[in-house]
Amino acid sequence: MAEATPLDLAGRAVELASARGADQCDAIAFSHTESTVSIRLGDIEKLIEATSHSLGLRVIAGGRTAVCSTSDFTLAAFEQFVAETVELARISAPDEYAGLPEPELLASGGGDALQLYDERIESLPLDDRIDMARSCEAAALGFDSRITNSEGASLSTRVGEVALANSRGFAAGYPATSISLSTEALADDEDGKKRNAWWFSAERSLRSLLDPETLGRIAAQRAVDQLGARKTDTKRVPVIFEPMMAARLAGDVAGCATGGALYRGATFLAGRTGEAIGSPLVTIVDDPTQPARA
Repeated sequence: MAEATPLDLAGRAVELASARGADQCDAIAFSHTESTVSIRLGDIEKLIEATSHSLGLRVIAGGRTAVCSTSDFTLAAFEQFVAETVELARISAPDEYAGLPEPELLASGGGDALQLYDERIESLPLDDRIDMARSCEAAALGFDSRITNSEGASLSTRVGEVALANSRGFAAGYPATSISLSTEALADDEDGKKRNAWWFSAERSLRSLLDPETLGRIAAQRAVDQLGARKTDTKRVPVIFEPMMAARLAGDVAGCATGGALYRGATFLAGRTGEAIGSPLVTIVDDPTQPARA
């Protein structure tokens, strides 16, 4: 099975689990190649490229659920993995809500409209990746005389394929890419105290990535902005969240609203359906069909 595609692997896992008595099951398979270039003070510190393959299988048997994963796709190991997942489901705690989505709720059509893949990322030459990381760090170091050092800059790419299959007849996959660039700048104040700040950009397409020079200058500006910072007295005041902190806060709220957290009662939102928990000025949209930025 070493040459099997992610879609082949997901489909085979579903077949084996169903044959072993699973009432319902689904499998998701991944194949990714990741590469990272790290630069510090203009020199290459790290060049990494690695390919990984993995599969996750969910089995529902008798109202009980088990979820397991594997990266061993030799035939004997794969069959044993599926068999053990089915057996684990049979001895798990019952869950009255366990089940796959109804067929009419499953996605239809291809995933091209979501713009999750950019061929330019897959074909981006190594020299270009190195130049982008170097340009980013250089822009940070040259931004202000108070920027005296750098923790480096890194550019990472991921190219791969994702596939999902389930026992209700769904089987589909799509290619996906991502690219990210980051840098961290260090600034010194008049007393020699150091402040550091970083910035990053992560996108599905090369065109959407923040250009390296702009990213480097943002990181440097954030470091310089912290010079002279001081503590304030305890008080009640309006708080403005910077973009990074606002995103983390939104992520925390989203985590509290997941079905698993609600089912376990492990969230402050349990039992509060219909209750306002935030400002009406804030709108949060959860739409998996929204295309990535091209």
